Amino acid sequence: MYHIFGYLFLSIVFILIFVWYSAKQKDAENELHKKNQELEKELSNISKRRSEELQLAQIVKETNLSINHNLHGVKVSIRVVSDSEIGGDFFSLVPLEKNPDRCRRCIEPCGSFKCHLARNEGGFIIGDINLSGLPAALMITQIIGAVEQAASTVTSPSRILQRVNAFISDSKKHQEGFSCTAFYGYIDQRKGVLKYSHGGHEPPIHYNKLNKKISLLEADGLFLGTNPNAQFEEKEVYLTKGDKIILYTPLFNIKESVSLLDLVSKHVESDLDVLLDNLESEIQDFNKKNKDTKENFIIVGLEVLNTPCGKYTVPAHLSMISKVTEEVVFIAQQRGMSNKGIIALRVSLSEILSNAIIHGSDKDPNKSIDVEVWLEDKNIKVTVKDSGKGFDYKKMDFDRIPDDLFAEEGRGLFLIKSYVDHMYFGDEGNSITIVKSID
Repeated sequence: MYHIFGYLFLSIVFILIFVWYSAKQKDAENELHKKNQELEKELSNISKRRSEELQLAQIVKETNLSINHNLHGVKVSIRVVSDSEIGGDFFSLVPLEKNPDRCRRCIEPCGSFKCHLARNEGGFIIGDINLSGLPAALMITQIIGAVEQAASTVTSPSRILQRVNAFISDSKKHQEGFSCTAFYGYIDQRKGVLKYSHGGHEPPIHYNKLNKKISLLEADGLFLGTNPNAQFEEKEVYLTKGDKIILYTPLFNIKESVSLLDLVSKHVESDLDVLLDNLESEIQDFNKKNKDTKENFIIVGLEVLNTPCGKYTVPAHLSMISKVTEEVVFIAQQRGMSNKGIIALRVSLSEILSNAIIHGSDKDPNKSIDVEVWLEDKNIKVTVKDSGKGFDYKKMDFDRIPDDLFAEEGRGLFLIKSYVDHMYFGDEGNSITIVKSID
């Protein structure tokens, strides 16, 4: 009998232990389930925040890459290759506003913030930082802001990189291991030159259309932030119509400039957009065959167009004759025009501007004169237009010596015709264009 009660007691104990253990296990499972739900929620929030950060980073990067400013006389084309991770590659056109460096050599009285002379100039920067995601996008925005701030007071690429270098050196105090490379270029259409400096960046490729030559735009310069007092070599290269410049951020983990030179050589005669499409396609093919490649890069193409080398609007005042004349003469001298040619150009322009101000505008300073300067191959072309009604130039014979060399009409245009290679008028008779060979 006692055995039966003993077994019964043990059975009850085992049942109670089982119930307790089951309840405990169920509580543990519920707790685990709850923790799993919390973890899934946290992971979901992290993923959501990550996605939002990447979207924000993408927006910031696209904003920096967007062409919001004109690079006067230059076609700009961009190709961006990026994986799901936002990289540290960047490119931006730099707006050039009014600053003391330009005002000292400006011939157009303006009194406004918008700089007339800056229409003939343009800056740009391309670079790479060793950050990714939102931190990269925010740092890129700060770097571009520092560049724009520097460009608002100076035009020298070397001095601009010095200021940006000082900013990055200070940023490295708060961002350990941070590094940045950059190339800054400045195109001056008045001189027809590209001035540039390197901050440890890959050298861009320059195609000289006139000589059919391809070369690297190299210069000495350390990574930005390496030394707060670093100096950057400044160089310049002359540009002509049809020249192309290929800028890029690191494409491969190997030395890419040699390979890229070969690729550019194959397609350099193509249209700029076609050239970049072919480069991007061949680089992508290379990426598929080689795992040791960069998955984020930018390729930028610049092509010099047949646009005015200088464009000015000045008041119809006699004091502007010498200012405009010397501005155009300066451009011609930079391109190598001989002293004899300079004299002929100076006399011709002085006569044309005098006619436009005295006869076309009645010496009224409230009226304006438009002047455009073009460089075409080995010629300089100048167009002067006044706001007058014009005259019937078709009735005049500019090849015949005037009967009265002291007459008010005909003499000046005859002299101009004899000094320049070509001379022709606009349909309304209030504009004249002259062409003078630089050789």
